[in-house]
This record gives sequence, C-alpha cells and structure tokens, in this order.
Amino acid sequence: MIWFSKQQALSTSTKLAKFRLRQGFTVSDFAELIRVNPSIYFMGLYSNIVPAIQALRVIMGCEHLVIRILAKSRRLRLSEKTIESKRKVFRSFGWTESDIATLSSSFPPVFGLTEATIKKKLDFFMNKLGYKPSFLSKRYNLLTYSLEKRILPRHKTLIVLKEKGFIKMDYLLESSVSMTESRFLKKFVLPFKEVHGVYSQHAGISLELLTLGSSETNSKAA
Repeated sequence: MIWFSKQQALSTSTKLAKFRLRQGFTVSDFAELIRVNPSIYFMGLYSNIVPAIQALRVIMGCEHLVIRILAKSRRLRLSEKTIESKRKVFRSFGWTESDIATLSSSFPPVFGLTEATIKKKLDFFMNKLGYKPSFLSKRYNLLTYSLEKRILPRHKTLIVLKEKGFIKMDYLLESSVSMTESRFLKKFVLPFKEVHGVYSQHAGISLELLTLGSSETNSKAA
C-alpha cells in the first residue's frame, strides 16, 4: 500500500481542487469521480487525467456524457486517438453517433475493449444474428460477456433446443446470456441430453460432468 505524507496529500488535494475549478466540475461530480477512481491521487494530472477528460470532451461533444463516463469508468488512461479508433470500428458497422453515445454513456468500459474484440462481437451480433445498432446500443450487456466462453456456447445450445421444439423459436439469446452458469445449465442443458454434446464442445465442459449433473437433477426431481 502506498501512503502519502501529510504534505504530499495536501499538495495533491490542492492541485486537484484547482483542476476541478478549471475543468468546470461541480463539487458533487468531482467527489463521485474520486470515489469511483481513488487511484486518481496516484495519476499524473497532466499526463493521464487532463488528456483523458479532454479526449472525452472532444469525442463525446456533450458535458454530461463526459461526467457519466468518468464516474462509471475505473480507468482514466484514454486518449482522443484510441477512443476515435474504436468509434471508427462502430461506424464501419453502420452505427450512428447517437448509437455510439447511447452505448458509451451506459457502458463506459466499451472504450477499454480492443478493436479486435469489438469487431469480432459486432460481426457476430450484426452479420450473423442480424441485430441492429439501435438494438445493441441499448443492450450493452451483450458486449460485456466473452464471445467464445459464454455467448457462442449458449447460442449453439439454444439453436438445437429450438430445432427440436424444446423452446419457442422466438426465444432471445439476450435473455439467456445474463443468466448465471448454474442457472443456464439447470434450465437449458442438464434436462436435455440432446444438447449435452453441443454445450460440452463449445463451453469446454466434459460430457461426463454434464451427464452426472443431469442424473443428479433428475433424481432430485423424482
């Protein structure tokens, strides 16, 4: 743990107070920023904090969005270049400025995702599933989960269940993605031997464990 001397703490607090006034933050806004990001005391004021805020102001073009993003974000190591490069990825998939603003205001960590990750997820949801930007921008949780470890295994499982008539054809993937692993297994995998192999293959869970879990579920039901 890093400790400040009284003099260092006073000096840092004075600098941050002056910074708050220059940047136009209210006391409550700045208090929330420090509460969420206590590490701000250890960041360079002009090497990290100011560039991040200036970049967000230029890119977002709206003060209240900047404050919301800063209040929700755990990191301030952003730059105008990195943010803009990721915004270009969204625009290449047909996202409007309004779509991007909606997503980033509710899910600030989106700018922390790599460009490759953003492309991969947008390609899956938009090109393979046909989701529209207006739909995805309001359902940021779909972009927070691992594509390989969570989304694809559940997607493949639901497809088989629909084909075999075990669930309705209009059941949405987003409804299952937010479920805990245990709940998803209990509801969509363990009761149906037809999907054990599919889920095992894509989720990396041994078929033996699924079979054992299915037996235990059936015995409890009996």
